[in-house]
Amino acid sequence: MGLAAAGCAIREPPRPAFLPVASDAVARIRARKLLPAYRALVAIEVRVAPAAGGLLGDEFGRQGASYAGRAVLLWKSPASLRLEPLSPLGAPLFVVVAKEEELRAFSAARGRYYFGRADAEGMARLVGVPLESALLVRLLQGALPVLGGTQPEGAHLGWDEDAGGARLELPPGAGLGRRQVVWLDPVAWVPRSARIGEEGAAVEVRYGPFRRLGVGSLPEWMEVTGPRGVGRMRIEFSLSDEAGEAEIPDGLFELPIPRGALVVPLDGGR
Repeated sequence: MGLAAAGCAIREPPRPAFLPVASDAVARIRARKLLPAYRALVAIEVRVAPAAGGLLGDEFGRQGASYAGRAVLLWKSPASLRLEPLSPLGAPLFVVVAKEEELRAFSAARGRYYFGRADAEGMARLVGVPLESALLVRLLQGALPVLGGTQPEGAHLGWDEDAGGARLELPPGAGLGRRQVVWLDPVAWVPRSARIGEEGAAVEVRYGPFRRLGVGSLPEWMEVTGPRGVGRMRIEFSLSDEAGEAEIPDGLFELPIPRGALVVPLDGGR
């Protein structure tokens, strides 16, 4: 165990001789090229505690609802998303589609079609994690959610000795209405983890090692956990060249109402 711990310590990057000011760090992060679209079969694990109330969790049972298997995942910047968890036979169990401000989902087993807004509230009711679709797409890209067109004011960059990386703190504003803390690799300036929101009610994000894919790079895996740990989703990406060169028609981010389906608003109406 001691040798293993020593090996882990050796792999930690050394503290740089100096850190840039926060505005320069943000500029470096903005300069990263992001994958504009992605389409692949991925490994996914979803766990939603009963308190989370996510409909996707209800699909797999109420007592610590969980799913682990394969899923079709598509996204297109800035806010288009499609997720299809698959049965062992390869048929979609549940289809989730977000496009611009609209959120749609269909449960094949229950014959129910859900609709609502693709904001944090709508996504929380669907998957148990309060992340609007545009923010989730940015996290799937391995980007930081706060990098809008304006320069964030009050940003602070320092060294986190315990984490062995740079810690960037960004107050609400500049494209995100919640506080954000990001731990960054001090060499590649890619995120290792992030906390979105205030402690105790924050969404936690963790990333695996980044690898080059197409015009950008993606983490080998990404995990997002909702406030107080009530919902968690982990995705292990396929990093094949085909996934990085995807050209995705806009029509794949639409979900017509199937014949005979019961239409249910995500806000609880009917």
